[in-house]
Amino acid sequence: MSLSPAARGVGDNNVFLHGKAGQGKTAAAKAKLSELQAHAEEESEHLDLTTAYVSCESHDISTSYKAASRIYQELTDNSRPTGYATDVLMDMMFEAMNEIGGTIIIVLDEIDTLGDDDRILYSLPRARAQDYVEDHVFPSIIGIS
Repeated sequence: MSLSPAARGVGDNNVFLHGKAGQGKTAAAKAKLSELQAHAEEESEHLDLTTAYVSCESHDISTSYKAASRIYQELTDNSRPTGYATDVLMDMMFEAMNEIGGTIIIVLDEIDTLGDDDRILYSLPRARAQDYVEDHVFPSIIGIS
């Protein structure tokens, strides 16, 4: 139900999946995103959808900087940027979203490994309200813990 707005091309809700290890949270999220992506391809004239999956645990993503860098890489197919200030990197990530447009769903698996540096968790859901992205961009997060 949380992904249904994305199926209509009007953005998406933020979702948090949590539970014990091995219950299938990641598999369920990937399966539903795959179904949604197939639906978007069928409705390509009316539905602009981009998804990015980031495993925070397997890529040693323990900060918002590293998460933004990995998201940027996933969205652009460029190498992971390094050496930028966090604000600059976040701007790069949001600019990539502006270039892509439409509904952008970012899955952050093992989101709890971000620890105390949760800036990205505040920035992404508020991207439209804070004018980080343009009106034609609808970013959302699926957090898995």
